[in-house]
Amino acid sequence: MKIEKAAEKLGFFKEKDTFVKRVGNYEFYLIKYKMNGSYVGVPMIAFASSKTIEKDQYKRILKAAGLRSAFKESILLNQNAIIFGYGLKANDPIKMDERLRQFADALKTEDIYPLNYCPYCGKEEDTDDLKNIDGILVPVHKACLSSYVEHVSEQLELSEKTNDHMLKSILLTVLFGFFGIIPSYIILSFTGFYSAWLFLIIPFAAFYGFKLGKAQKRSYVIFLIAAITMILAPAFMLFVYYDAALFNEMSFVDFVTHEEVQAGFISDMIMTVVFSLIAVLVSWKTIFKQTNAHLKKQLKSLK
Repeated sequence: MKIEKAAEKLGFFKEKDTFVKRVGNYEFYLIKYKMNGSYVGVPMIAFASSKTIEKDQYKRILKAAGLRSAFKESILLNQNAIIFGYGLKANDPIKMDERLRQFADALKTEDIYPLNYCPYCGKEEDTDDLKNIDGILVPVHKACLSSYVEHVSEQLELSEKTNDHMLKSILLTVLFGFFGIIPSYIILSFTGFYSAWLFLIIPFAAFYGFKLGKAQKRSYVIFLIAAITMILAPAFMLFVYYDAALFNEMSFVDFVTHEEVQAGFISDMIMTVVFSLIAVLVSWKTIFKQTNAHLKKQLKSLK
């Protein structure tokens, strides 16, 4: 459903290119949210707090609000936002108000209130603008925002000119990518079977290695991680069949082309490539949000 139609159906009002519904002192926004592994945004409800929402608070809020699942995000502050689906039951303005009132009560119990001050200086007084941040209106001082954008842009420009630690980061990326395969190898060794879902570990492990190297996380990093994932997972499967060929005292080519093996080999290779792609898609958003490319995108939206 288009967000405009969803907003009209659920009673959200348009304000500065956002869709908002107020319940008491709380503001809830209808936004388009892209989950990990998805390139299509779906309408969801967002709330931005004035402080970090701790893990225990988050769990209690979900329980009190009757939510089975939600997502924690950062809106200019660390882990201060909750994104959740409105469900099929809250399909009109009255039911939506009831759901949001329940959520607002849960927030109030935890002493959590909306973000109502300039995040760049921490002061509430004399804010002179409302900035649309990921579909949520945040009060700011224009001078604070301008100073922040200028400072970060300068730092980003300087960091883009250095290649310090690059070789170290690339080597650690490959090494930790190999580490990401180890769980698959262990399970295969003990059970004789493997789970392609474990390939999801590879991109996250590889990116962790890159960060340990302390090189600048430029735009190409995510493509480097994707390439390593797409190489290592199929390479692991080829190694498995190569090892089986040695065990059967056959050459690799003769083994994988054997009538009793060929179909399984082709099936496993296709499955490996498919799950490698899934691993890349699932990890893409998480990794992208930690790169300079994401920071540039944020700065552009703030100007």
